[in-house]
Amino acid sequence: MKCCILFVDDEPNVIAGLRRMLHPLRAEWDMHFATSGAEALTLAEKLPLDVVVSDMRMPGMDGATLLGEIRDRYPSAIRIVLSGHSDRAMAMGSVRVAHQYLAKPCSADKLRTTIDRARQLRATLQSPHLAELISRMDRLPSIPALYTQLVDEIESPSGSAKRAGEIIARDVAMSAKVLQFVNSAFFGMPQRVTSPAQAAVLLGLNLLKSLVLGFQVFSVDRNAGSAADLERLWAHSLTVSSLARHIASEERAPPQEVEDAVIGGMLHDIGKILVPPSPSSPGKPDLAEDDERFVREYGVSIEQLGAYLLGIWGLPASIVEIVAYHRRPSERAGPRSLSIWSVHAANAVAERFPEDDPDVLGIDREYAGPGDLVARVRSWNAACLRLR
Repeated sequence: MKCCILFVDDEPNVIAGLRRMLHPLRAEWDMHFATSGAEALTLAEKLPLDVVVSDMRMPGMDGATLLGEIRDRYPSAIRIVLSGHSDRAMAMGSVRVAHQYLAKPCSADKLRTTIDRARQLRATLQSPHLAELISRMDRLPSIPALYTQLVDEIESPSGSAKRAGEIIARDVAMSAKVLQFVNSAFFGMPQRVTSPAQAAVLLGLNLLKSLVLGFQVFSVDRNAGSAADLERLWAHSLTVSSLARHIASEERAPPQEVEDAVIGGMLHDIGKILVPPSPSSPGKPDLAEDDERFVREYGVSIEQLGAYLLGIWGLPASIVEIVAYHRRPSERAGPRSLSIWSVHAANAVAERFPEDDPDVLGIDREYAGPGDLVARVRSWNAACLRLR
C-alpha cells in the first residue's frame, strides 16, 4: 500500500516545487497538497493519513497549531516540520507537536530517507494502540528531584548552561528530549551531538529556560513510587553507560562507536518509562515490567518500543539500533557492531553483578567476537565494582 502523505505550505510556488521535485515518487507515495491549515484538516478527514509535512509560519493557522490538531485527531500519523524560517520561537513551538524538523531547502532524497525511516520503524511496532500512544508522546516523565534542580538552576541569577547540562545528563527522559532538539535540522550542527551535557551548553541557558518553563518539554510525576522507579532506572542506566564506555575502549572500538556506546547505554532502557498500563492488571506497571508479558500482550518488546520513539524523534540510527538490539544483538542483520556489543555486555554485567559466568549473565556468545570471554567478563566486573 502506498504511503499517504499530506504536504502543507501557504506559498503556492513552494507547493508547486514540491510537486515537481517529488513527482518521481508518485508510484510509492500517495501525495496530497494544501495551502493552509484549514484546507489540510479538511483533506485529512478523507485520507488514510500516514505522514504530515508542514511549514511553520502560515497565516490563520500556523504549523504548530496544525500539527497539534493532527496529533489529537490522527495520533498515529508521523508529523514533520519543513521550514525555512530560522525563528527560534517557531522552532521551539514545534518541539512538542513535531517528531522531526527539516530545513528548507530539502532535497527529495532527504525527505524520502526521513519519511521511509519513520515508516519502517512504524512497521516494527505491530500494535496500533502502542503506535498511537507513542505518537502522542511529547514529553517523558523526569525524576522530580532533578526536574526541581534544573528549574532552580535555570531560574538562578548565577545559573549556567554547563551545570544545567550536568543535571539533564542524570535523567533519561531529559537527555533524550534535549538530544532530539539539538540534533534537529533547525540547529544545523555540522556533527551530531551525542552528549546531553554538551547539548545543553550548545542550546544555552536562555533557550533551555524557554524549553523547560515556556514550552514545558519535560514533565514530572510526583508520585513517590514512580520517582523511586525512575531513580533506580537512571542509576542502572548511568552504570551501563559508563561500563559500556570502558568495554568499547577495551575492545578497541573507533571513537564514534565509543560515543555511541555511551549514549546508547544511557538510553538503552528508555522503553521502560513508556510502558502503558497492562490490559490484564490495573494501574501503571513498575519499571521492572516483565518483557515476556509485554511481548505476549502487545506483540513487541520493550526494547522495540524505546527504539521506535527515538527513531521517530530523529535520533541517529546507530543509537536506535543499540536500544533495539542491546538484549539480543545477534538478531541484528549486518556486521558486528562494537557499540551494540558494548552496551549488551555492560547491561548483562550491571544487571547481575558480581556474577561472572557468561551463560548465567545471558551474554550472546555468538556476538562476542574473539578472545577469552570469561576473562573479559571478570575484567568488566572489576570495572563495574569501581563504578559503584
